[in-house]
Amino acid sequence: MLALALVACGQTIDATPDGGVGAIDAAPVPARRLERLGEPGRTLVFEEETELAVRLLDGDGLPLAGEAVRFVFDGRAHDSTLSSVDARTDAAGVATTGLVAGTTRAAFRVRASAEGADAVFFDVGVSDRGFGQLAVTLSYEGERTATTRGAGVFADTLCEDEVTTLGRGDRFRVQPPDGEPIGFVGLAAGVSYAVVGRLEGPEGDVLARGCVDGVEVEAEGRAEVEVALEDLPLTPRGSYAGEIHFEPGDTTALSVEQADALRELADETAATLMLDSIEAQLLAAGAVGAAEAVSDARTSDDLDGRWGEALAREGVGPAEGMKALAALLEERLQQVEVRGTLRVAEDETVSLLEGRVRVGAIDGELVSLDPARTGLEIEAARVDARVEDAGERLVIEALRLNLPLSWLVRAVVLEEAGEERTRRALLAEWGGCGDLPTDAVLEGRCDAVCLEAACAEVSTALLASLDAALMGLDALRGEVVLAGEVALEDASADLLVDTMDAVLEGAWTGEAATSPDRFDAELAATRIAPPP
Repeated sequence: MLALALVACGQTIDATPDGGVGAIDAAPVPARRLERLGEPGRTLVFEEETELAVRLLDGDGLPLAGEAVRFVFDGRAHDSTLSSVDARTDAAGVATTGLVAGTTRAAFRVRASAEGADAVFFDVGVSDRGFGQLAVTLSYEGERTATTRGAGVFADTLCEDEVTTLGRGDRFRVQPPDGEPIGFVGLAAGVSYAVVGRLEGPEGDVLARGCVDGVEVEAEGRAEVEVALEDLPLTPRGSYAGEIHFEPGDTTALSVEQADALRELADETAATLMLDSIEAQLLAAGAVGAAEAVSDARTSDDLDGRWGEALAREGVGPAEGMKALAALLEERLQQVEVRGTLRVAEDETVSLLEGRVRVGAIDGELVSLDPARTGLEIEAARVDARVEDAGERLVIEALRLNLPLSWLVRAVVLEEAGEERTRRALLAEWGGCGDLPTDAVLEGRCDAVCLEAACAEVSTALLASLDAALMGLDALRGEVVLAGEVALEDASADLLVDTMDAVLEGAWTGEAATSPDRFDAELAATRIAPPP
């Protein structure tokens, strides 16, 4: 029988059969423990018998009698057998089973376990041609962080055989902390082994692996093999809560320019338009004389100019409402954020589910645009994308957000108006339509209600003009298109992508755009659902 530490070519291989304590075995020390009795490794010729014994101790190191211990094969034992699977400890805390070697060369382990104690293992080799040892060196150039690095051997197996992907191996050893080669002793000579190296995460998920087959050991000899590990593909499939954030420059300026242009128009024409409305109200009410008096004053006494100057002095009127609206757009459209769900399907196609929009100043708190109130919600869309580099990179060729400028501006104003007001009411309030100065000609002919109605009517007309102007710009600013590379990260070391992160090239553009508004957009997404 070979010793557990064999010296060959001046080098000693540490061959503790259970492979040391890896991440999977690392747990709080239990109150009870199993210890192996006798040699932890057994090398048997065909049909040879041996006894495997363990002792169960309590937390104080005292033997426990009458406790159940279970012995099972770990790896492929072929025709080797155990005399019993279940055993009971005797007065000395000892439980035993018999192992009978078969007539098939094999390398496997026998696992002994008891409730409340860590399992222990016996390495077993069965051969009619002697036994040798194997030193395995693992090489890895990737960047994944593993909690367990080790190698397993599969007897009479090729790397292409499915069994090499289903378990750790007939024997498995964890790499020593000092990075020395992984040592296997007592391996049956005359057997062709597949040697599989593995990087494992905290839950045992294989993050990287490599395999070399056709490896043989000679009786009393030592073989060496190097296994190169390659990262296994990450799994991006699933749903992610995503945020896309960007700062539109030219587009914000466009919307503000439209509001400013209407404000300038209102500065020049608001008094005239309001007096037109007042005359129409008086005529509709049958006050023909009052309407004629207002008309005469406008013709002979420059009522339009005089009252326009009064509105400007008081800082009220439709022009002030448009001024406040322009300021709102300039502030709220400094940054735009779209929150939605990104979904990666089984075939790795990517789609964006309905998203919500938030807007705000650069250093301010973002304001959510409630779809129920504003009617603004990003439509679901397929994303032109592909997964590359073993699932570690998502290349987005085009992520399209249907976001016409007119829709966004309307939603911003509606959100500011809240549940109790309309956009018209908000603009009238900003313009101080309820607190307008009067004129001697208007006194007794158009009361406060009449004045407010005229102001509101003009404000409504200005709002309609803004809507029309912005709708005309939708052909230039109808959608946001994003493209670039997204880094995918497996933070939990289970081969599932947990987060996405990227700075994408963005453009607010449209079917008639010749100079899109270009910017960088930040994308961040976190997994919210497992793969389908």
